[in-house]
Amino acid sequence: MEKFRIELSDDRTGKHETIRFEAEDASGALNVLSTHDTGYHAELWQGDELVCKLSQNAQADGVWLVDS
Repeated sequence: MEKFRIELSDDRTGKHETIRFEAEDASGALNVLSTHDTGYHAELWQGDELVCKLSQNAQADGVWLVDS
């Protein structure tokens, strides 16, 4: 299992949250993110390496867009 962390931020409220988890690969982050409210931006990290940035699509509730 690999160690990952997600840095979540909400531009509307200034809220910030860090989630640490273990998964086989980076796709496990989508399972973790599926439980969060809309309006967040996220960065997925594996150790000290930024894997990708993610944001929620305002038009499609619950859909995360990946920006490498």
